[in-house]
Amino acid sequence: MKTKREKLEKSETEKFEKENSEKLRLKCETLTQKQNLERSALRQKLDTEFELMKKQKETELAKIILKYKNKRKDLELIQRNQLYQNEQKLSKASKIIDF
Repeated sequence: MKTKREKLEKSETEKFEKENSEKLRLKCETLTQKQNLERSALRQKLDTEFELMKKQKETELAKIILKYKNKRKDLELIQRNQLYQNEQKLSKASKIIDF
């Protein structure tokens, strides 16, 4: 009678441990899948943010380059005008000296 009970108890314990082990394995698997999905979503969000920042930087750089080019043209025009005015003054001065 005792051995039967021990065998039954042992069988019940093994069954319980096996079921428990399977439950834990399933929980771990589910948790791993959940974490993988969260990691994937976070990676996608980071990639999207990175691309957005990259585009913003490109846009800002384009604006800065355009401002630089415009300012350079303005300065070149000013310099040309000053050179032209100086040439005009020299031309008038040389005409006055010639007389």
